[in-house]
Amino acid sequence: MKSSIKQLINQIAKDNASYIKSHNEEGNIAEYLKEDIYGTDNSIHQYLTDKENEEFEKTVFDFEDEEDFANHQAGKLTKLVDEVVEFIESNFNISIDEFLGEEVDPAY
Repeated sequence: MKSSIKQLINQIAKDNASYIKSHNEEGNIAEYLKEDIYGTDNSIHQYLTDKENEEFEKTVFDFEDEEDFANHQAGKLTKLVDEVVEFIESNFNISIDEFLGEEVDPAY
């Protein structure tokens, strides 16, 4: 996971405050981010280091067969997603209003 993940999430939260507010009743940042991670194939990559992305993006030719490749990718992705989600839940399980210190208008 990137050492600058807090800075990245701070910027995502600030840039998307209205969408986060309209996303759920509480405007919870962690819920918004988790849904983005689970809902799109590539959103996890922005949270990872270059080395983690390189490991994740190994090709089928780096393995003995397609099954080994599939198992590697699935296991690696699950571990990385779990680590990022745990960090998000621990640090950003707050409302966007509380995070910014002001009432945010939802985007509709």
